[in-house]
Amino acid sequence: MPDQIIEVHYETTAEDYRRVLFWYQWKRLVIVAIAYILAVGLILSVLSYGAGGPTNLTEGRAPTMAFIFLLMLPLLMGISGFYGIWRQAGKTAKLTEPATATFRDAGINIVTPSSKSETVWDRFAKVYETKSDLIFFPFENVFYIIPKRCFSDKRELELVKDILRAGLGIRAKLKG
Repeated sequence: MPDQIIEVHYETTAEDYRRVLFWYQWKRLVIVAIAYILAVGLILSVLSYGAGGPTNLTEGRAPTMAFIFLLMLPLLMGISGFYGIWRQAGKTAKLTEPATATFRDAGINIVTPSSKSETVWDRFAKVYETKSDLIFFPFENVFYIIPKRCFSDKRELELVKDILRAGLGIRAKLKG
């Protein structure tokens, strides 16, 4: 059977990077939220009952102020994280160029106005499919994206997914 060749022209935007960065970070946010809830419970119990403090949260001002501070802290952390992702996506989008990805049975070639790369499928840690993107991880924490909107039609996307499944096996985390 001859080598399948599918060529996709694409350009990524800051919105594409924001979407993928939020997708990439959500597990960490859940772990931090759970740890934070457990820590807040411990801190509040120490403030309420430890070291001769008041026996309930309505007595004295210190536990109430600590409670307000502890509630505001995750909000401030969330705003900071959101702003960081927003800023990082904007900076990354400014550095990207229009590209052409050529999918082959053996690997993928990416060509931009200033660079060329050829990577065999064995070199990829994994490839994920989300609702809007294909996310390629050549290394564990390094990725690039090809938005699905750049494929000419569903048939072309399905052919690329077939190539990815054949080349990556279980490292291809694809829908359908």
